[in-house]
Amino acid sequence: MQLTLIPFLTRAKAEGDIAHLGIAVSGGSDSTALLMLSHAWAQETGRKITALTVDHGLRDGAKAEAQEVAKLCARLGVDHHILTWDDWDGLGNLQDAARQARYGLLAQKAHVLGIDAVALGHTHDDQAETFLLRLARGSGVDGLSGMRADWRANDMRWLRPVLTHRREALRDLLRARDVTWCEDPSNSDPRFDRVQMRQAMADLADLGLTADRLVTTATAMSEARAVLEQAAHVAAKTLCHVEAGDVVIDPKGLVDLPVETRDRLVAGAPGDADPRHI
Repeated sequence: MQLTLIPFLTRAKAEGDIAHLGIAVSGGSDSTALLMLSHAWAQETGRKITALTVDHGLRDGAKAEAQEVAKLCARLGVDHHILTWDDWDGLGNLQDAARQARYGLLAQKAHVLGIDAVALGHTHDDQAETFLLRLARGSGVDGLSGMRADWRANDMRWLRPVLTHRREALRDLLRARDVTWCEDPSNSDPRFDRVQMRQAMADLADLGLTADRLVTTATAMSEARAVLEQAAHVAAKTLCHVEAGDVVIDPKGLVDLPVETRDRLVAGAPGDADPRHI
């Protein structure tokens, strides 16, 4: 089966035109394949793409990998920008801090360049690994829901065009086009939870917990999340009103709600719900 982004991006257009697409490219196989597919889409549709690489400056080789992405983009005739993160304070969870910084830097640069949406290279495999990670952490419905393919955050639209594709299929595409990619050593470092989950999935598959089965379950949880969000929305229209800038919630009605709906209603109230009315 020939891989193409055209069906995904055609559907995504219904939520807003994408004349200029940003591609987050780390240099790994997933994002490099996304770049190649995006380049083909741009050539076929006449749209513009720009590649963005974040150099976290956290390990040797990162700068060289960013330069390899720059060389590939030069060969393709794609504009490319390297963004540098250099303000980590050394506190807290490094991976989470790096992820937050990455999204922030990408969104900031995308706004400057007039980019309509930024595409990320998360795959079917990432979907399964994320579900397993969150299950191990005891996440509820929201945490176990599938990764979103199209959403807004940091005042930017984000897309995951290869979320239904397997990593090995993307690598086959690169091999067929004689395109190399970089291997991040952290992707095989067992100190990281995601790597442990990736290694455990081989054993879980023997028990029937394949990547496909995990993704199917995550999709079902996404559907359940949508139902719960709708229930909270309906309850909000009945039980909430704004008074002098505060969200006032009918206390009796709130108590009578299922706990899940109640929590969603309070968490989703704009501003701070007045505690005197809860």
